[in-house]
Amino acid sequence: IILEGFEFPYELVFPQALDSGNLSSKYDVIIFPSGVWPAATTAGGGPVSQAGANASPRKDIPAEFRRMQGVYTAETTGQQLLKFVQQGGTVLGVGRSATGLAELFDLPVTNHLTERAPDGTTRALSPEKHYVPGSVLRMAVNASAPIAHGITNPVDVFFDNSPVFTLKPDAMMQHVQPIAWFDTAAPLRSGWAHGQAYLEGGVQVLHAARGSGNVYLFAPEITFRAQSHGTFKFLFNGIHLAAIRPPASREQEAPGRMTEN
Repeated sequence: IILEGFEFPYELVFPQALDSGNLSSKYDVIIFPSGVWPAATTAGGGPVSQAGANASPRKDIPAEFRRMQGVYTAETTGQQLLKFVQQGGTVLGVGRSATGLAELFDLPVTNHLTERAPDGTTRALSPEKHYVPGSVLRMAVNASAPIAHGITNPVDVFFDNSPVFTLKPDAMMQHVQPIAWFDTAAPLRSGWAHGQAYLEGGVQVLHAARGSGNVYLFAPEITFRAQSHGTFKFLFNGIHLAAIRPPASREQEAPGRMTEN
């Protein structure tokens, strides 16, 4: 609805289309809304393997809907996305899709919402210590970054138990930059936030340069209804910036398009 309302041409795509490859000849930017790309659920940090899940589409589904079948996997879809970005494409990940994409692209980030357990290990905070359902929070923004063009600093965002990242010390060396983060122990603007102090210092928007392309991760729900109107520009800027690609990545390519999953 947002893309239609602001007159961005787009195409809805599904696992089979991305798994087929040759993405850089078809698209400039691929957008993963919250919850579309699988989150990392294995100890090794990658999406759970579902190899072969796309191999045999069900025949009892009407033909016009069969293209919508399948699941995204690190083994197949992930490899095509890695190639797409290396060749100059842009991937935008929103909300819970951001964590799985961070794993896929091997970004130097960790979960910010953790604590030290009695045995010395690190564990995720329990809901009893941190819980922020559907509230408006305020975050600081590097307004000089191209992805943040036109966005106020600070800016209010819609946060629904969203991911929060910590960048590793070598993140800058790996071409990963923070774009927006919580710079206060009390970012709550509207709603309620139990344990909000844990958010301070956590990164909410980041940019990773990979090969000739780019990955932008937006942890909060930057397009959720009218509450997020002030952060729509993160998405729009990501789309516009995707059109700026090195000449080498455009050789022998047909004009690309934007795609949303």
